[in-house]
Amino acid sequence: RSSRARLPTKAGRAVPPSAVPQAWHGHDNCSTPRMVDHVDSILALAAVLVTGRDARAFLQGQLTNDVRALRADRALLAGVTTPQGRVLALATLLERPEGIVVVLPAALSDPIVARWRAHVLSAKVCFELGRWRVAGSTAIAAAPGLEPPPRNPGECRHGDAHSMLRWWAADDRYLLLIPPSTSIDGAEVSATRSLEWHRA
Repeated sequence: RSSRARLPTKAGRAVPPSAVPQAWHGHDNCSTPRMVDHVDSILALAAVLVTGRDARAFLQGQLTNDVRALRADRALLAGVTTPQGRVLALATLLERPEGIVVVLPAALSDPIVARWRAHVLSAKVCFELGRWRVAGSTAIAAAPGLEPPPRNPGECRHGDAHSMLRWWAADDRYLLLIPPSTSIDGAEVSATRSLEWHRA
């Protein structure tokens, strides 16, 4: 059994994306991306929502990039560092109405959030894991509520409960933030396959 969710076939031929009404299904009563070639659940990545009046200023002191350059339509790459400047992980930042989403390696998400909480002191900032699951896709033909799909690496689109990022690689790959209640057709990929997806 393949680890990748694929489009159904008909008479031995792949059904074109335009003929598939919904390749993965949301249950949050909002528009969800549709008509995709396949969707992988990226188990190796996690999304941390950072909120509060001081969220941007707090992250400015924890990351290598200038968080002030983050925009709703443009993601940001940054290194997560210790107070001594040692890089712990590479993260992707997206700005949503709820706050700033930091996508980072899942294996490091708990210790990094614990480290951040220990350094909050009097800052008005909160951290939430589990609001979204991270997925990846290719060849997105349409995404209701997110049209048109992002064209340039690092470009973002946001819906009511989900986000889409054109991945940093040169090919047509998209990172998706989707609610945990969203089911994905087919089996989830392994952590090893997931690492290959977002590192390539």
